[in-house]
Amino acid sequence: MNGNYAPEIIVIDDNSSTSSSESSLVSHGLTPDEYCEFSSNNLTDYEKQEIFLYPEVYFTGAINKKLRSRAPEDFDDNNGAYKFIQNDHIAYRYELLKKLGSGSFGQVYECYDHREKKSVAVKIVRTPARVARSAVIEIDLLSKLSGRHTGADYIIRLIQSFEFRKHQCLVFELMGPSLYDHLKGTNFRGIIPSVVKSIADSILLALDYLKRNNVIHCDLKPENILFYPNDMKKLKLIDFGSACRRDQLAFTYIQSRFYRAPEVLMGIRYDVHIDMWSFGCIIPELLTGSPLFAGDDSFDQMTVIMEVLGEPSEEFKRTGTKADKYFRPGTGRPLYCQRYRNEDGTCYYVPQTTNRGKTRKLPAERTWRTFDQSLINFLRSILKYNGLDRVSPTEAYNDPWLREPIEVITIDD
Repeated sequence: MNGNYAPEIIVIDDNSSTSSSESSLVSHGLTPDEYCEFSSNNLTDYEKQEIFLYPEVYFTGAINKKLRSRAPEDFDDNNGAYKFIQNDHIAYRYELLKKLGSGSFGQVYECYDHREKKSVAVKIVRTPARVARSAVIEIDLLSKLSGRHTGADYIIRLIQSFEFRKHQCLVFELMGPSLYDHLKGTNFRGIIPSVVKSIADSILLALDYLKRNNVIHCDLKPENILFYPNDMKKLKLIDFGSACRRDQLAFTYIQSRFYRAPEVLMGIRYDVHIDMWSFGCIIPELLTGSPLFAGDDSFDQMTVIMEVLGEPSEEFKRTGTKADKYFRPGTGRPLYCQRYRNEDGTCYYVPQTTNRGKTRKLPAERTWRTFDQSLINFLRSILKYNGLDRVSPTEAYNDPWLREPIEVITIDD
């Protein structure tokens, strides 16, 4: 934008806080006609047509920061993800600054909102229909979860959503580091117990809010729990791309492996209780710096759970569409344990090594190693095979462990 032109209602800021050479347009922005009359040389041929889809123009980026594309598909990579060009624009308003994260859904970027003069996080969803549908669900759920209700402060705030070059874009408030980042900052030595208790309180308040609104997060893990900017005492849950309502289960393959509940592994219909399982996995990880159940694959995930919790009930072993993946039909014996016979005819069992050569233990052979019995009781009340047997977020919030000093816990190898 040339600094010598501005309609009366427009203020041209020639000292933009961003690294781009282009000025930032504040107030009501420019109309496409106003912008093109004096600055069309900042646009590609494609943008000279596209810009008229947007009633107000706040930022376009410099011409040397753009892809020479002729169609929306040209902006995507082979996986349908939007190609990141630093300092280019999104929807003629947001300036792409840096990547914050990525996943099967697409990417999240820190962007500068040239209308509101603040930094935000923008999730740009991949174009495949299945992924785009999950974005629609996420938008709907977050819209319903927003507001002034008790608990909403623990859920990421969706500012707006729109489509840009065939990609769903979700604009969020910009948050601080994740729990995983915080753990990484300790060199994975763990977080002091008093801080973990505070974190646990906040997560439980968030889960209680979701439960009261009949929402299942379906991907609770340290990476999806973010602190407030410059405030390590407050946090929010993010990434509702896999979330669903209790009466509208959207997916069968959900939850990151280390935090995946047994009923999901078994192919049993799930409910809000799977989020409590994930919570129960997160707490000891925060204390020790290492995942509690770090399976190599889905089969091994059930194995490492049984190493600590022992075998589930016979009824549980027979339930679910994937039961025969983990237990031998008829006997219910865990498939990871190979049976051998002694000379006297008695049998004994030896755990098989994993595909990666790791040696596992028999069910219940890994034991908790801590002097804090209240912590063990707390985790045992959550980490149960049957979701209906797990305590609720409210019950966990009122557990004695959260009101007492605690010891660091490890799992005895």
